[in-house]
Amino acid sequence: MGRQGRHRAKGMALAAAVSLAGCGGLPTGDGLGEGPRVLAWSRLPAASFVAGPPSGRRLGLGLLNGQAVPFSRQPVQGLSAALRDGDALLVLADNGFGNRRNSVDALLHLFRLQPEFRRSSGEPAGVRIAAAWTLSDPQRRISFALQRPQDRRLTGADFDPEGLARAADGSLWLGEEFGPFLLHVDAQGRVLEPPIALPDPEHPERGLMSPDHPALRGKPPGAAARVRRSGGIEGLTAFPGGRLLLVALEKPLRDAPGVLPFWEFDTAARRFTGRRWRYPLEPGVEGVGEILLLSETEGLALERGPVGAPGPRRLMGFRLEPEGAVATWPLADFRALPDPARLAPGHAGNPPGLAHIPFINLESLALWAPGQILVGNDNNYPYGSLRQRAKGRPDDSEFLLLSLP
Repeated sequence: MGRQGRHRAKGMALAAAVSLAGCGGLPTGDGLGEGPRVLAWSRLPAASFVAGPPSGRRLGLGLLNGQAVPFSRQPVQGLSAALRDGDALLVLADNGFGNRRNSVDALLHLFRLQPEFRRSSGEPAGVRIAAAWTLSDPQRRISFALQRPQDRRLTGADFDPEGLARAADGSLWLGEEFGPFLLHVDAQGRVLEPPIALPDPEHPERGLMSPDHPALRGKPPGAAARVRRSGGIEGLTAFPGGRLLLVALEKPLRDAPGVLPFWEFDTAARRFTGRRWRYPLEPGVEGVGEILLLSETEGLALERGPVGAPGPRRLMGFRLEPEGAVATWPLADFRALPDPARLAPGHAGNPPGLAHIPFINLESLALWAPGQILVGNDNNYPYGSLRQRAKGRPDDSEFLLLSLP
């Protein structure tokens, strides 16, 4: 069966669920006033923890952003990807505290979260942590040295997982930044096979590498590191049917500015198919925090400007075109997001009825229900402080339900 046939055989239910056939695809007009609106809002407090060994010992001693460090347990933070899982969310946490050196004791986790959404003004909003799984390598599929060889549990010194997709067989694929790699794990986060490198068309014998690739650790990266630090795989989403994945870097390659490369990966054959696309970045846009396919050709992307600088934070529609091009158009501006019921926090500079989502790192994007998408932030705990800056404490993990036009 050809590629189109494979997609259609298992993807018709998803296509119907998002109602693309009924509306002729994602809207392409430039009128943001008719775009997505806030349907519900919830939050997980920044200082949320699960059982585990002490963490954050390399963050220092005392108070950091109002938080006592180190921690006696493992924080539930850095949420970088999400999937609908029944009535809950399956959420992936990133490497821990921001880099390999300070995250040696941050265990990598999958969490099952059950949000209670605020759907009308005055309702409570919260998130219950229903389950947690530590990523691990009990079958020794990873060949390089791990931070915890005694129990093979993975830490933020080993990997920085940022993308999450479910394959047709129910297993999970993770997009990772340090390699960058694709990691294949089961539902409990156990690694099933060796990490898979992204192909480098210029150097197919070695694959793409970032300065944090295991082969470059402790060495000058030089020209071998074409992937920028903190610029590896961020976006990961499944085509309808779950056999094929669309894989995206967070930032352009060092020698190819202004364009994000997309790859197609076949989970059954365990190989990249050779199909690639080029996602264009407008001036002022540094990268993409997540992507979500809604059909075989159309999807959504979370674009952002540089960290620490003013810039766009918006939801984009995109279309995979023939010959590797990608068409894009704006759908929503998170700095002034229509919120008629005033469910999410606003901003003093916005008129009533407009939510203000200040986070640069919007990194979770999931289909929640027909005509509804979920967006969430990586709160960078304990550092992140944008909404809570005046209070001198870290930001919470927030979840928005938006209407899909």
